[in-house]
Amino acid sequence: MNSGLKYGWIFLLLAMAGDLLISLALPLFYKGYSVAKMSISALGNLVPLLVAILFFKGRDNGSGVFSVISFVVGLAFFVLFVMSDKPEFSKTIISCEGLWQRLNLLFMYLPLALAAVKMLKNQ
Repeated sequence: MNSGLKYGWIFLLLAMAGDLLISLALPLFYKGYSVAKMSISALGNLVPLLVAILFFKGRDNGSGVFSVISFVVGLAFFVLFVMSDKPEFSKTIISCEGLWQRLNLLFMYLPLALAAVKMLKNQ
């Protein structure tokens, strides 16, 4: 594996971890910030969806099933994230916008993170 590709996988791992960890650290710096109720960016949810679709197109059969399951679970959390700001769900668990966003990102990132670790391990 060339060094550019290696650093690309490392950057991918750091970006995914940073995305999740920064959102969990925000309550330490912003009074009143709720990890479960507030999201960081709605646009941030679309990036993993697009990357996941491109990633799954090139997957082999060995880990494809896990990737598809992770994608479907992530997509379900994305649907809950979209529904969370609708007035009819304001008094239900569906209103936990931040929770759904973080779970969506986790499941969208998981196959990518495992692939990155596998690629770095096999270099």
